[in-house]
This record gives sequence, C-alpha cells and structure tokens, in this order.
Amino acid sequence: MNKLLPHNNPLGPALGLAAFDSLRAEDEPWLSRGFVPPPHIEQISGDRSVIVFGGPGSGKTALNQFLKRLCLDRQGAPLRLVAEWTPSPLTIKQGLKGIETVRAQTNQVLDACVESILHFVAGYPDRFHNAPETAKESLAWFVKEYSQSDLSLRIEQLIEDEQPPGVEILKTLLTTKPRRVLPPGASPDKVAARLVRTLQTMEINGVWVLGNDDELEMWVDVDPDELIANLQNLFSTLPLFERANFSYKLLLPSWLEQRTLGVVQRIRLRQRIFPYYLNHWQPKNLHSLVNLRLSIATGQPNFTLNNLCTSPKLRSWLEWVGAASPREWLEQVKPLIEYYLANSCQQPINPATWEELRLANPPRLYLDDDRKHITVGARPIPLQELPAKAYEMLRFLYQQPSDQVTSREALYYHIYRNLDYIPQPGDTNYEGPAEYRGAIDTSLWRLRNAIEPDMVIEPDKKSRDLVLLVTVRGHGVKLNTRW
Repeated sequence: MNKLLPHNNPLGPALGLAAFDSLRAEDEPWLSRGFVPPPHIEQISGDRSVIVFGGPGSGKTALNQFLKRLCLDRQGAPLRLVAEWTPSPLTIKQGLKGIETVRAQTNQVLDACVESILHFVAGYPDRFHNAPETAKESLAWFVKEYSQSDLSLRIEQLIEDEQPPGVEILKTLLTTKPRRVLPPGASPDKVAARLVRTLQTMEINGVWVLGNDDELEMWVDVDPDELIANLQNLFSTLPLFERANFSYKLLLPSWLEQRTLGVVQRIRLRQRIFPYYLNHWQPKNLHSLVNLRLSIATGQPNFTLNNLCTSPKLRSWLEWVGAASPREWLEQVKPLIEYYLANSCQQPINPATWEELRLANPPRLYLDDDRKHITVGARPIPLQELPAKAYEMLRFLYQQPSDQVTSREALYYHIYRNLDYIPQPGDTNYEGPAEYRGAIDTSLWRLRNAIEPDMVIEPDKKSRDLVLLVTVRGHGVKLNTRW
C-alpha cells in the first residue's frame, strides 16, 4: 500500500514529492501548511521596524509570505496595508548622493504605498465609500501627490488586468482634484502619520513596508561600495518614519550584515528598529521543519525522520551538512523521501540503503576561489583547517570535468611540481610513486578531514563512508559533487 494518504487530516491531502520538489518558497503555494517560525518571530512580526539578514535558503521568502498573511484576516481581507518595496539601483545609476538618495528612497516607499492603496480601494470599495469625506479626499491627495509614474496608466492597467469591483472609485481618484492636505515638502514622518490616520477610517490598522532581497541579488553591475553607501543612507532614513503603525520589514542578504553593521547599531539605539539573523536557526527548529514537511508529503500526521530512516547517523549528518539552512536540511532529506515514496516503503529505510543514497546524492560543494570560500552543503569550511597544498588540490579537482577520475601522479605533478604534463620514466622531471605517494596521501587525508562530513562527525572511527572525495581503486580519486 502506498504511503500517500488522501484522507482528510489537519495537514490537508498528501503532497508526495511535491513537498520537497522546488524548495523555493515562491514556488510553494501550500507553504503555510508547512511553515515553521524562525527564531525571534514574535519580535519580527511585531509593530516595529526590523531588518532581517539571511543567506540563501535561510527562509527569507517563507518569512515574507508569513508576514503578508499576518496582514490579512481569516477571510483574506486586509488588516494592514502592505507596501512591497526593494531599494532600487537607480539611485546609484543616476549618481545621487547623500540626502538626494534619502529623498529618492522616500519617494520610492511612498510610491509603493500608492500601488497598494490602488489595489485596496479597487478590491474593497465599501471600505472607501463608508469612510468620512475628509479621509477620501486625503487618500486621493496622497495617491496623486506621491505616485512616481503616470497615475492614469497605472489605474488603466489595474482595471484591465483585474476588472476589480472598485473600478468607479479608481476613476474617481483619477479625475478628482483634492485639496492639498500637507504643505509641499512635508517631512516623511508627517506624511506617514497622515496616511496611517486616513487608512484607519477604512479599517486598515497601519502600514508595513515589506522588502525582500530578490532585486538586491541582481545588482551585479553596481559597484559594491556604492551599494553599501546607498543602503547605509537607507537605514539612516528609517527613523524618519518612526510613527506608530508605520513599520519596515526589510529582508536582506547576509553578506550585507558586516558591511552595514555600524549604521545598523546606531539606528538600533533608537529602540524601534532592530536587526535579526535567520542564520541562527537551531537544530530543534530545523528538525521540526523537516518532520512537518515529511508529514505533508506522506499525508500522515506525526510522520518524522524516525519513520523515514533508521540510520543513527542521519541526525548528526543533517546538523553538520545542513548547518543553519532550512533549504539544505530539506535538500538532504529529499533523496530519502523520494526513495520511500517511489518504493511504497512499509518500513523505514535502513542504514545501508541510506549510505547508497548519500553516495548517489552527495552534498553540493561550492568553491569561491576569489574569496577563498568553501561550502559543503550549507557548512562553511574554515580555511585554517586546510593546508595550502590541500586547498590547491581541491581547486584542481573542482575545475575538472564532472565525474573525471584524476590519478595520484597527475595530482603530484600539477600541484607539487607545477607541471602541466606527467613526465614518463627517463624524463628529467620524472619521480616514481614511492617518492610522492606519502605527500599526496597526506594532502588527501587533510582535505577529507576538512570537507567529508563523516570525517568530521566521526573523527575517531577508523573506517568511514566517503561521499565527496572518493577513491576509484587502481585509477585515482574523483570529486563526487554536484552543482
């Protein structure tokens, strides 16, 4: 009998392998069923501004979706206005500096609020109709004052795309000539306060400016120093919006943390804007995340790793290879659940089968030679654990075609002798295996001690299972990794 159960249960129908397929939150519309809150979720989801740093696979997109759900009631109607915004590289490309970038970013934020307001009044016209006339006029003024693009085009596009119930309101916003609510050049905090006050008359309790790092990751053509300066200006701008019920929730890549630490610490002293780190996931939280995802895949409540596999090494393997990355933990479990479902297993997978699956699906090894950075799965490898020759050996093997076996003599002549060929007996540069075998074996041993999970997890065990740097008896070694 297949373990996929379609019966009604608190987790919903079994998703099968789809629960582990993409491992990208944006491709998982069912994610709310499998969401496990990260550390500090109460503070992150409170009504104050936060900056959340996290690396790839740390759960930023899942957190983004969770925060959006918090802004809706049980029927899906808005409780807060969500203004989706990410800093634009245009402020750099246009050569803006200092206060000019602050002003440009402020305008971007308010324009994002305009977009969200248009969708809100289009979808919930009754709330607009039931508001006081002064609130309606204030909202019309805000939309016209802070739209950074052609308002008529935006409204026409919205009507064309969605045919919303509030079409007439959108047309009214476009044609009305509201009185000026605030003087030209009003400070951001006064604009934010007025917007919040206006929205409250329409049952919207505040604004969350929600920013993910997707666009930041695409700034490949922007000078990093200019990017950092731009973001520091941004962070310094945040206190300008220190008003109750107007908060930033910025989800940024972890590599920005150290580069912006000084300014983040300074604004933290204001006691309203706080930094958090998604890289601080604890193993117990990640175990819970994996177990919940397994239950969703099988349709069986309380289906855990113990039901999936009996290997006593599985947990320590996940904790080392997966480190603090939710995506990597799920990536490591994926071959197991795929095998389990494909074979309609009635019993947990045994240790021997897991060893075979591990060898066939090794963790990804990534080497960034420019930054001298090595990662196995999600685990950074400290370079102090890797002597120079062992690192050169890894770099050489990493550059070879996939699945290529490299002989020990090739390693010796390329790494130790800096030759691009292998001398033959009688050549001036020739050395016999007895002369170099010890040096090569020592470097291989040190390299394995740094990157092989089992060598780290079980350092005192004499015989270990190698999955990355494997020996092909009689031929040499190969780096058994995947992209």
